Amino acid sequence: MLDLCLLLRKQEKTKQKENKVCKQLKTGNMKTTMKQLAAGTILALLLMAANVHAEGKDATKASSLESIETTMEIESWMIDDNIWNITSSNALEDVTEESLNLEDWMISDENWNSIQNMNNETEEESSLELESWMTDTLVWNR
Repeated sequence: MLDLCLLLRKQEKTKQKENKVCKQLKTGNMKTTMKQLAAGTILALLLMAANVHAEGKDATKASSLESIETTMEIESWMIDDNIWNITSSNALEDVTEESLNLEDWMISDENWNSIQNMNNETEEESSLELESWMTDTLVWNR
């Protein structure tokens, strides 16, 4: 019996040692994985930054860009009095519309009474009925 107890204790101690070693390996693997991920990210960023082919890296002053503009030239149409001195009577044309007239059909009682009679007529609808597909569980539980 004593031997059995000693054997059980030894097994428990070896299991505890194995558990400690496994925990250390797991945390060590996780640390290694995080370090590898960080190193890979930094390497990728460096490669991306090194492959940039930026054009126009030279610093330019705004005053150097202004010298590119050409001088403005006055053209003849810009100072032509015939273009700019147009009176309002020449520029705008008065358009008059026809006056609106009442026609017989617009004021006829027959036309308006027939429309009112149409509105007073009620249309009968058929009553609602349940159909088999409405209550079929196979239709609703797909």
